[in-house]
Amino acid sequence: MDPDRLGEKSDAIQQRLTFVLQAIKQASTQPTLLSEALEELSIMIEELHQQREELALTQQSLALEHQRYQDLFEFAPDGYLVTTMQGVIQEANQMAATLLNIQSQFLVGKPLVAFVAETDRQAFCNQLNQLIRGKPLTWKHRDDQSEPWRGALPMQDWEIHLQPRGDPPPFPAAVAFSTVCDPQGKWIGLRCLIRDITEQKQAEAAIHRALAEAKDLNDLKSRFIQTVSHEFRTPLSIIRTAADLLEHFGPQVSEEKERQYFQAIRDAVTYATQLFDDILIFNKAEAGKLPFNPQPLDLVTFCQQVVEEQRLSAGDRQAIRFTKTAESIPACLDEQLLHQILSNLLSNARKYSPEGGEVCFELTCQNNQAIFRVQDHGIGIPPADQPYLFEPFHRAQNVDHRPGTGLGLAIVKKAVDLHGGAIALESQVGMGATFTVTLPLASTV
Repeated sequence: MDPDRLGEKSDAIQQRLTFVLQAIKQASTQPTLLSEALEELSIMIEELHQQREELALTQQSLALEHQRYQDLFEFAPDGYLVTTMQGVIQEANQMAATLLNIQSQFLVGKPLVAFVAETDRQAFCNQLNQLIRGKPLTWKHRDDQSEPWRGALPMQDWEIHLQPRGDPPPFPAAVAFSTVCDPQGKWIGLRCLIRDITEQKQAEAAIHRALAEAKDLNDLKSRFIQTVSHEFRTPLSIIRTAADLLEHFGPQVSEEKERQYFQAIRDAVTYATQLFDDILIFNKAEAGKLPFNPQPLDLVTFCQQVVEEQRLSAGDRQAIRFTKTAESIPACLDEQLLHQILSNLLSNARKYSPEGGEVCFELTCQNNQAIFRVQDHGIGIPPADQPYLFEPFHRAQNVDHRPGTGLGLAIVKKAVDLHGGAIALESQVGMGATFTVTLPLASTV
């Protein structure tokens, strides 16, 4: 029953009861009035009985509604708190207790700020104070601030880190506040809804990582196209120029010049072939399809063969000095990958060394490991470039006009990793660079 309606009925019964009492006093002179009064009293008693039943039903309905609210409050999937305007907890449901790792009865009486991570505590207090003053950051202020706010404000959503009791680490939470009002609209407390958004944050981080990886991949493709197209132009231009000169001025060209032109063509073809090989190997390595087939070989003989190849290519421009600590070092390594490692390191050492300079190549064996050391006395590598030296297409800022794709050292690193080895660099600008590769003598697939 509506409480206003129940009050109106009570007032009407009170008036009728007054009439009955007056009628009883006059009953000695007016018997008819006594009969009417008794009949009226009987009706009133019946109505009161009916109202009592209605009131009992209303109380039962209210009890059911209260229990339904309590169940919704207690078993809600999100944490739910009721606090004072100062943020002192008055009620807490089971999920709030679970999130904060404390029994709900022990939450009551504690300030909510005690469960905010220290890194967010000051910001939380500032937000809460603004909310209490009726000036939430996400709410448009009234023009007239002379009177206090009345009525509930819309839900205010914040993101903070909450600190459960005990050992659990802080977790990100979406916290939503709204005001509790009395019948006059005055604020008397706060409702707080807490939701653990750890999985949401992890999903957002995964999306950001995927987007970053996609951007990196697009950047890599762009650099690949730019670098390769530029690098291919150089040997092709050399070949075309030398061929044109030989075709048009062949009879007039001296033997020495002719030999130089043919050597330029051979060098350009070698460079273009190496470029093709680098691209194919890098592509296989990026796809995880670079074959790894360790086979028995003698490292001394193998290194001597690589050195001879480099000497033929270097001509008189640089000298390569090869030293070894034994006449024979048996090993089980992948020949093709080892060739990529040594040829790239030696060709880089020659490329960045001055004309007439010397490249030192040393082979040693220690603790069942082969140690290859390639040292030059060239331009060196700036410290700012050294952390990125093994990334594809990265070239040091001091390489100037020297040709190169930035793939060689990236390939070396992948080949070393497949062997389960390590590579280290020591370099100073203007003092040259030393690369040290350490590989196990017996690598397995």
